[in-house]
Amino acid sequence: MRRLAIAAFGALAFSAAPAHAATFQVTTPQDLQTPCTPSECSLRAAVSAALANGAGEDDVVNVPAGEYAVSGGLNLNGTPAVRITIAGAGANATIIRPTGATRVLTVGAGASIAVQDVTLRDGVASDTGGGNVRVENTGSLRLLRTRVTNGSAPQGGGILAGGNQLSIVASLIDGNRTVGTGQANGGGIYASGNTTTLQLSVQDSTITDNEAVNGGGLYVTSNVATALRGVTLARNRARAFGNAGGIFANGSGGVRFEGSIIAGNTMPAASTATPVPSNCGISPPPVDEGGNLDSGTNCGVAGHTNTDPKLAAALDTSAPPVLAIAADSPARDIAPCGTRTFDQRGVLRPQGLACDAGAYEYAEPVVEPPPDPTPTATPPPGPTATPTPTVTPVPTPVVNRTIVVGPTRGTVKVKLPGANRYLDLDATRGIPVGSTVDTRKGRVTLTSIPRPGAPPETAVFYDGLFRVTQSRGITNLTLTEPLARCPRNARASAAAAKAKKRRLWGDGKGAFRTSGKYSAATVRGTKWLVEDSCAGTLTRVTQGSVRVRDNVRKRTIVVRPGKPYTARPRP
Repeated sequence: MRRLAIAAFGALAFSAAPAHAATFQVTTPQDLQTPCTPSECSLRAAVSAALANGAGEDDVVNVPAGEYAVSGGLNLNGTPAVRITIAGAGANATIIRPTGATRVLTVGAGASIAVQDVTLRDGVASDTGGGNVRVENTGSLRLLRTRVTNGSAPQGGGILAGGNQLSIVASLIDGNRTVGTGQANGGGIYASGNTTTLQLSVQDSTITDNEAVNGGGLYVTSNVATALRGVTLARNRARAFGNAGGIFANGSGGVRFEGSIIAGNTMPAASTATPVPSNCGISPPPVDEGGNLDSGTNCGVAGHTNTDPKLAAALDTSAPPVLAIAADSPARDIAPCGTRTFDQRGVLRPQGLACDAGAYEYAEPVVEPPPDPTPTATPPPGPTATPTPTVTPVPTPVVNRTIVVGPTRGTVKVKLPGANRYLDLDATRGIPVGSTVDTRKGRVTLTSIPRPGAPPETAVFYDGLFRVTQSRGITNLTLTEPLARCPRNARASAAAAKAKKRRLWGDGKGAFRTSGKYSAATVRGTKWLVEDSCAGTLTRVTQGSVRVRDNVRKRTIVVRPGKPYTARPRP
């Protein structure tokens, strides 16, 4: 999936009494103070409307491509426990910056904020930490496919976090710096959790070209473990001799590295003007989870030290950009994948026998054949230019790991395993097994490989909320939408027939199973419905046939068109 990104959000939604989750569509780049309306809604007005919608709602602020200059930055200091996603059109397309020397974004106490497919840049904090972003105590922030760049502050030039959680996925932190001397630490990120339970995790992301007195890339003091998995931490700088250019960490929680590159970070030399290598200053020693590469020897990882990862000289044009690795990079195929399924760009991991270290998964180029020559064309004199190979990453299903999603219709949302909110689905990437998919307002094509060596199988699903898993060669879709409470005599009660139902339509062939509360239908033919209610689990077939396993009566029935079957609860 290139980008669990923002597809169309649909019409502007407004909160009403009682409050409910809403989507607010930004329509103008102007920083207007007027209320958000369907015809005119600024970014500031949309955020204010989401804050006013109250706590406990998963509101979305949809920000189209463009540059948004916000006076005084965005302060999400309203109702505690608000849950808001600010969603752009891509980190290279949607840019949010402040006007004047102010911070871009402040996440207040108790707030849970997600920012995706956006660039936050040019923030300045002159008296406190967090040039572009500040997360207050008990606040939480998740960055997805977001760039944080060119920020400056006394601490945490890019981000200062002292809250509950800072999660960074498929993002870029670059070009940030601290100002001043003394404790001007954490050029990219300053994470302080000694007095809180801050959970900092960075995955499939790049931290580069940041600068501070100490911890040019990251400065961490936390009593909870910091996790860096699939991270490229490169070319950051410390301004003082003896300090860490890449990462400094001294909290009791420690640091965990998995499949990461720590390379080319520097500090000043003691007696010359030439910088010298300085990747890490970590105490206690980090936990090495395997597959890491250290261009020096002071990061506490084993196996690939004093090794040049052969990173590209500059960031590429991905959204957000990433430092590529060369075809002959020693970072290739050395890392356990763990829970990492995609790289920073959305390319499926692994491409080889194992995952590549760092934020970039190398994919062999796909060479497009030259067009057939035109018979009547006269070739020009001189040598003929050779076409330049182009890389076209194509999602591929992986047994028991990844399901590929095809083109969708309507609005389809997905919640990744371990996530606490739904995001709009992007049909150019896959989804990990264990994801929950919401097709109640749309439809999605799923392609899976049931077992190693088997061909891909495809089916369309719609009108339901389900969790997708794989086991023993079957791709299983389990209905997860909450049901209304059933009366005790569910089969006989008239109320049972009116109770809330949940359903899922499927259309396709292959090893797919849709599971309700009382039965599960395994595909033999093409189009079928599974529907749960207090009366039981109904299976209806309109084309082909399905095998239905009645989990109550422990029997299997073949259901064909015109002969629906209901697996009923016990009396």
